[in-house]
Amino acid sequence: MLFRSTRPTDRLFIGDNLPEVYYFAGRGSAAGQFGYFSNFYTSRDWQHRAIDRWRQQSVPIALTQSGPRFTEEFGSDYPLLTQYLQSRYRRAGSLVVERGASMTVWVDSAVRMTTDRVTGLPCRLPG
Repeated sequence: MLFRSTRPTDRLFIGDNLPEVYYFAGRGSAAGQFGYFSNFYTSRDWQHRAIDRWRQQSVPIALTQSGPRFTEEFGSDYPLLTQYLQSRYRRAGSLVVERGASMTVWVDSAVRMTTDRVTGLPCRLPG
C-alpha cells in the first residue's frame, strides 16, 4: 500500500520502531530518523531539528502507534513532533504493517489524495 500510495521521491514518517517498513515500502525516512521509540532523540532541540527537516521533505503519509500507545508513548516522548503531526496531518485509518503491528495512518492535509482500491486508505495522486 505505501509503495502504491506514494511517489518514489516521497518519504514516510513512522512514529515507532519499525525501520523495516521503509525497506518494504521502498521509501526513505522523514525528519532524519528511522525510528522514534524508547525516549531516543526526545530533546526539544532535536525535535525542532526534526521538524525543520520534515517541513522541507515531501511526506504525504505518516504512521504512528495506535490507540493509547500513541498518547502514552509517542505523544509523551515527542510532544513537539506530535503537535506538528496533528497540526498538519489528519487521521485516515489504520494499516497492519510488519510484525502485525497496527499503525494509525495520517495524511498531509495539503496533499491531494485519491483512494487505494485494495485498502480503502488515501493514496497520493500520480504526477
